[in-house]
Amino acid sequence: DSSGNVYVADANNHLIRKIEYKVP
Repeated sequence: DSSGNVYVADANNHLIRKIEYKVP
C-alpha cells in the first residue's frame, strides 16, 4: 500500500528529526 508506506516514512522522519533535535 503506497499510503501505508508514506505513513511509515512520515513516522520515521519524525523520529529522525526528534533525535536530531535532541542531539544537535
